[in-house]
Amino acid sequence: MRRYFKSVIFLLSFLLLWGFPVQLVGTNLRMSLLAQAQEERSQDRRDEALRLFKEGVQLFNVSKFREALEKYERALVIVRKIGERQGEGTILNNIGAIYNSLGKYEQALSYYQQSLKIVQEIGNRSGESTTLNNIGEIYRSLGKYDQALSYYQQSLKIDQEIDNRSGKGATFNNIGEVYRSLGKYEEALSYFQQSLEITQEIGNRSGESTTLNNIGSVYHSQGKYEEALSYYQQSLEIKQEIGNRSGEGTTLNNIGEVYRSLGKYEEALSYYQQSLKITQEIGDRSGESTTLNSIGSIYKSQGKYEEALSYYQQSLKITQEIGDRSGESTTLNNIGLVYESISKYEQALPYFQQSLEIDREIGGRSGESTTLNNIGGVYDSLGKYEKALSYYQQSLEITQEVGNLSVERVTLNNIGLLYKSLSKYEEALSYFQQSLKIDQEIGNRYEEGLTLHNIGLLYKSLSKYKEALSYFQQSLEITQEIGYRPGEEFNLHNIGEVYRSLDKYEEALSYFQQSLEITQEIGNRSQEGLTLNNIGAVYESLSKYEKALSYFQQSLEIDREIGNRSGEGANLNNIGLVYDSLSKYEEALSYFQKSLKILQEVGNRSGEGQTLHNIGATYNSLGKYEEALSYFQKSLKILQEVGNRSVEGKTLNSIGLVYKSLSKYEEALSYFQQSLKIHQEVGNRSGKGATLNSIGLVYDSL
Repeated sequence: MRRYFKSVIFLLSFLLLWGFPVQLVGTNLRMSLLAQAQEERSQDRRDEALRLFKEGVQLFNVSKFREALEKYERALVIVRKIGERQGEGTILNNIGAIYNSLGKYEQALSYYQQSLKIVQEIGNRSGESTTLNNIGEIYRSLGKYDQALSYYQQSLKIDQEIDNRSGKGATFNNIGEVYRSLGKYEEALSYFQQSLEITQEIGNRSGESTTLNNIGSVYHSQGKYEEALSYYQQSLEIKQEIGNRSGEGTTLNNIGEVYRSLGKYEEALSYYQQSLKITQEIGDRSGESTTLNSIGSIYKSQGKYEEALSYYQQSLKITQEIGDRSGESTTLNNIGLVYESISKYEQALPYFQQSLEIDREIGGRSGESTTLNNIGGVYDSLGKYEKALSYYQQSLEITQEVGNLSVERVTLNNIGLLYKSLSKYEEALSYFQQSLKIDQEIGNRYEEGLTLHNIGLLYKSLSKYKEALSYFQQSLEITQEIGYRPGEEFNLHNIGEVYRSLDKYEEALSYFQQSLEITQEIGNRSQEGLTLNNIGAVYESLSKYEKALSYFQQSLEIDREIGNRSGEGANLNNIGLVYDSLSKYEEALSYFQKSLKILQEVGNRSGEGQTLHNIGATYNSLGKYEEALSYFQKSLKILQEVGNRSVEGKTLNSIGLVYKSLSKYEEALSYFQQSLKIHQEVGNRSGKGATLNSIGLVYDSL
C-alpha cells in the first residue's frame, strides 16, 4: 500500500490587511454632534453619544465585537432621538462593520444599506463612497466577485469626482484584492501598484504598509517567496515605525506563513509566536485566533497532530466566543483535515459538515467550495469514489461560477487523482492538464510543480517510467527554484519510487536517503515514516530482510507515535510481507491480521482489499487453497466495489494461480483472461507481463 502526495485545500486563516474598507470614521460624527449644540440637555445627549461611539471604535479595534455593538446600539438610540442624521449614518456603517467581522454578512449588508440611504439623502459623498466600498467588501467575502467589483467601481467614481485621493488608494487596493482572490495575479498587482503610488504620494504610511502587505500576499500565492518576504518586511518596518501594533502582528503572521510554505517550520513558529504575543498584549482576539490557527498548521505539517488539535481547539474557542462565524468555519475545517490526516475519517466528516453548514448559513461561496472539496477528499480516501466525485463536482461548479481560478485548479487536480485511483488514466490526465493550464496562466509556480508531480504519479501507475521521471524532474526543478522543501522531498521520494520499480535499487536508495534527510530537517514525522517504509521496501526487494524489518519497524514506531492508523496498518502489512518472503507464514499471517483489523477500523477499503489479498497469498503458499480462495474472493469483492482496477487485475491473476495449483486449468485460464483484460484496459504493462507468464505456465502444464 502506498501513500501519495495529494492536493487538498488546506484552509489557513491567512491574514491580509484590508485596512481600508471598513472605515470607522469618528471625525465627522464629532463635528456634527458638537457643532450645533444649543441647549445643555441636547449637548449632554450628544456628548454621551460621542463617548459611546468612541468607546465602540476602541472595542472594535481590539476585536471585542459584542461589546462594541452594545456601545454603538446605545449611541444609535440617542442620535435617532435627537435627529442627528449624519451621526446615524456613521453608526449604522460601523455596526455593519461589526457584523462583517463576525461573518454575519446578511446583517452587515442590511446596516450598510441603511447607512447608504442616509448618506445619499444628506449628500455626504465621502460617506457614500465609504459605504459603497464596505458593501463591496461583503460581496468579496461572499465570493460574489462581480457584485463586489460593481460596488468598488461606484465608490471609485465618487472618489474621482470629489478628488478623494485617500479613498481612491483604498478602492484600488480592494479591487486588487478581488483579483487576488480570483487568482488573477497580474491584474491584482496592477491595482495594488496604483494604490501604493497614491498612498506614497499623499504620505499615508498606514495605507502604504497595507498595500505592501497585500503585494506580498500575491507573490506568496504565486510561490515567489523571496519577493513576498521583501514586501512583507517593508510593510513590517512601516508598521513598527508608526506604532501600528495590530498591523505588526498581522504582518509577522504573514511572514510566518511564507516560512511555513518553505518548510522552514522553526522560523515560521518564531514569527507566529511574535505575532501571538502582540495580539494577546493588545487584546486582539480575532488576530489571536488566526495566529493560533497558523501555529496549528505548522504542527499538522510536521505530523504532530495532538499539538495541532490543541491549537486549533484554542482558536475555535475564541471564534465562538467573539461570534466570528467565518473564522469558526475555517477552524472546523482545519480540525477535520487533522482527523483526515490520521485516517480518522468518521471524526473528520462531522467537522467538515459543521463547517459547510456555517458557509451556507453566511453565504460564503468560496468557503463552501473549499469544504465540499475537503469532504470529497475524505470519501476519496475511503475509496468511496462516486461520493467523492459528487462533492468534487459540486465544489468545481461553485469555483467556476464565481471565477475563482485558484480553487478551481485544486479541485481539477483532485478529480484527476480520483480518476487515477480508478485507473481511468485518460480522464485523470485530462483533468491534470486543465489544472496545469490554469497554473501556468496565473503564474503559480508552486501549484504548477504540484500538478507536474501528479502527472508523474499517473505515468508511474502506467509503468511509463521514462515519462514519470520527466515530470518528477520538472516538478523537482520548480520546488528547488522556489525553495519549497516539502515539495522537493516529495519529488525526490517519488523519483526513488520509480527507480525501485525499475529494479535500480542503488539509485532508489540514493533518492530515498535525500528525501529522508529533508523530512528530518523540516520535522515532517509523517513523511519521515513513509520514507523509512519505502527504504524498507527496497531492502525487501534486495532480499535483505533484516534491514527491511529494521526500517519497517522504525516507520511503524513513528506512525504509532503520531497516531497515523492507516500508516500503521500499511507497515504491519509490509512486515507481514517480509515474513512471507522468509517463509515464516505464521508470523506473516499474524501481522496481516493486525493490519486488516486496523484498516477495517479506519474504513480504508482499498487497503483492506489489498491485505485480504496478501492473506490469501500466504495461504496459497501454505497449500491451503480453500482458505486462499476465500480471502482472494473477499479481496476481489472489495476491490471491485471501490474501483481499484489495478489490484483487481492482480487478484484475478492470483485466483487463477490457485486453480492452476489445483490442476483446474479451465478455471485458471478464465481468471487469467479476466486479469489480462483489466491490465490491458488500464495500461498496466507490468501486470500484463505477469499474467501472460501465468497463461504460459498453464499451457506448459497442459
